[in-house]
Amino acid sequence: MVAGVLLACVAIGAPIVFLAARPGRTGGTAVAASGVVGEIDAEPDMRSWVYPGANPQSWWCEMPDCTPDFDVGGQGPMPTIDAELEAIRDLGARYAGIGVPWPLIETARGAYDWGRLDAIVAAASRAEVVLEPELDGTPQWAGGGPQLADPPSSVADWTGFVTALTQRYRKDFPDIEIWNEPDGGQALSCTGPSCEQIYVNELLNPAYAAIKAVDPSIRVVMAGSANDAGACCAYLSAVLADGARFDVATFHNYTGTWASEASQYRSILDQNGHRGEQLWMTEFGVNSTIGDQSAALRQVFAGALPIQVAGWYNLRDTDAWSCCPPADLARGHWGLLDADFSPKPSFSTLQALLAGKGSPAAPAAGFAGAVTATLSGGPAA
Repeated sequence: MVAGVLLACVAIGAPIVFLAARPGRTGGTAVAASGVVGEIDAEPDMRSWVYPGANPQSWWCEMPDCTPDFDVGGQGPMPTIDAELEAIRDLGARYAGIGVPWPLIETARGAYDWGRLDAIVAAASRAEVVLEPELDGTPQWAGGGPQLADPPSSVADWTGFVTALTQRYRKDFPDIEIWNEPDGGQALSCTGPSCEQIYVNELLNPAYAAIKAVDPSIRVVMAGSANDAGACCAYLSAVLADGARFDVATFHNYTGTWASEASQYRSILDQNGHRGEQLWMTEFGVNSTIGDQSAALRQVFAGALPIQVAGWYNLRDTDAWSCCPPADLARGHWGLLDADFSPKPSFSTLQALLAGKGSPAAPAAGFAGAVTATLSGGPAA
């Protein structure tokens, strides 16, 4: 997620039907008085244009290259993941938006490592939060290239992964998002109009067919654009013209023009025969050192935008990292919590809007020291 926000500091890099929980799926209060469902985005799984592997400061970090705040007391990332999911629940949000990296799961054709995702799914169930997974990245063995961002050489390899994932987690994922900002030139290596054609023909539509073949009730979520917020709405128009198949259209907006972009998207969808598809804003946010997060949250969750879900990027202040060992590239202040889990005023604002309750807590004694080590840019112990 956020293929151009934090590393815009350095080059960085979510339902008019409200989801009733399906069997085996839970969720927080989630719905603001305006009718908008709450989502909070976790840290990006990969920023493969910086480092072709797991983001060292994320739910997918790989030991020993996790930042210290994801390895408190040598326990690895799960205590911090648990604490972040509990904070998302305390906000009252229904969804946690997470990247699900194909290269880190299918390490060779047909060889799957589900361990981390199984643990994340179990943690989300304990916290009563629904995961909104965003599938992204291409393994090198499947043609992903040095940055794991080239389209797969074989559509069959891609749909094989999508099918395996859907079969395993069909009771856990009511919605599955396909890729991140495919028109941005980072998450998908392409430029110009061909990006939309590649995305639709080689990623979105094949994944749609694969998911529906396993479970027609799972909603397929189209990736948000990296560019439409600046000059709406070339990406949306192009993917529709290319025959995109989806149940939910999405957009990302960090410019403050969320209301106008939502209105334009809704109008274009309706005019092109997609009146029945939902519209979500799966990423929006404000860097707290340069703007008012609470005002943005009120505009979206107490406003009148024609959207069903809004996803705030992100929960906790985290940075952009390279590896290995982890090296801090750029500070980020997009979170509703400071790096040590101290709530900003915006946390209480969203909690009130979503009727959440509870106070966030750091995962373990010694976490403050881990945060200090993380912010110093030092490698994990």
